[in-house]
Amino acid sequence: MGWRNAFIKIDSNGSIKNIKKFIDHHNNWTQHFSEEQAKKMWDDEEIPGEDLEFKIIHNKEKEDYWGYLGSGGGMGCSFEWKEKYFPDLIMYDSSDFPYYNDDKNHWTDWPIYTLEEYRKLLKKEKKERMKS
Repeated sequence: MGWRNAFIKIDSNGSIKNIKKFIDHHNNWTQHFSEEQAKKMWDDEEIPGEDLEFKIIHNKEKEDYWGYLGSGGGMGCSFEWKEKYFPDLIMYDSSDFPYYNDDKNHWTDWPIYTLEEYRKLLKKEKKERMKS
């Protein structure tokens, strides 16, 4: 299938906490349902796609951050999962992410961070603002 991308803007609805809840629910879904429910979901083919990996990308031009979610396949199922269990999150794919084909500010040129690196960066930025 190949690598698939999804993007969630980090803001009040797409907070890190909400994004992490979605990823946990998606990647560990059998832990969130009874054995009978999980079996029925398998039988009805209502399961999420492959496990999502999570990083954070920084659009320095707009000074905003985006959750970058990727998987090896089944992203359509991941979008269906998000709609069913996390409808308040707004998730984009390559067809509707505003920076996907932006030649001047392409998302692949943005810095990418792990969650831990992102948290350290925010602490550093907060300290710098407090000094000003």
